[in-house]
Formats: sequence, structure tokens, C-alpha cells
Amino acid sequence: MKILVFSDSHNHAYRIEKIVHNETDIDLIIHLGDCISDIQTIQKLYPQYSYEYVPGNCDYAYTIPEEKTIELGGLKFFLTHSAKYNTNKNLYELYKNTENLGVDVVLYGHTHEPSETVHKNILYMNPGCLSRPRNKGLKTYLVLTIEDGKMNARFVPVENLKP
Repeated sequence: MKILVFSDSHNHAYRIEKIVHNETDIDLIIHLGDCISDIQTIQKLYPQYSYEYVPGNCDYAYTIPEEKTIELGGLKFFLTHSAKYNTNKNLYELYKNTENLGVDVVLYGHTHEPSETVHKNILYMNPGCLSRPRNKGLKTYLVLTIEDGKMNARFVPVENLKP
């Protein structure tokens, strides 16, 4: 199973479109908020793929849940934008609020920085952002592959994507 994970696209749907156009064998596309209208645009262009998304602190007037738990390839994932956990400061609140959920992986956005950490046997991953990376970082997204209950993750830098 191949999963593309995006966050914080902030009205740069064209970047997602170029990535999706160039990737192969996609089973699921996840967006972790801040301009989920971008992923809804992609969903219309590529209806053959499955989608999961949660709103971020810049997504207004949406009635979808701000967090969700899903199972993929035998692993349990928690999806959140994470702004309410003050993740720009540190991951303490996120850890505290997710460590007893019985999940294997927490995917979160908001910080505009790619990140991968383990806390109490839970893998926490942030794909970075497609719009305005912090700390002079690169625009990035995440590719997850799950096979036989094992997951591999790869951060992919996005360079020179033009509309």
C-alpha cells in the first residue's frame, strides 16, 4: 500500500497536482490540514484515489472532524493538524493526548517542518509543508509504504514546481 501525506499546502494545490501526476501506484492520499480545499480540488481531478483529510487552523466553515483514527495495512493511525496541541512550541501536549489511544502512528501537520520521532512506541511524523517551510527548510511531503504490517517512510523534497 502506498500513501502520500501532505500538510499545510496553503492554496498551492498545483504542487499537489504535479506530485500526484508524477507518482505511481497510489492507494491513498492524506492531507493534514491548512487548506483542505486544495486536496478537495485534487480529489475532483483524481477521483480514482482514496482520500483522508482533517482541517487545520486555517480551514474555516468545515463540519468534518478535526481529528480521526484510521487503520491501514494492519496499523492504526491518528490524523491531526495538531495546532491545538501547541506543536510549534514542542510535542509534549501531542504526546500526552495521544499516548493512550492505542495507535501505532500519529500523523500531524501545522509546524511546517518535516519531523519523525518515537515516543512510548508510537511513531510521530510530520510531512512538512508545501508552501512556506520554516527555518529555511525545504518544501516536503511524505510517502508511506505498508507491506505485511511493516511501514517504510520517506520524506520527499519538492523543488522547482511551477504552476
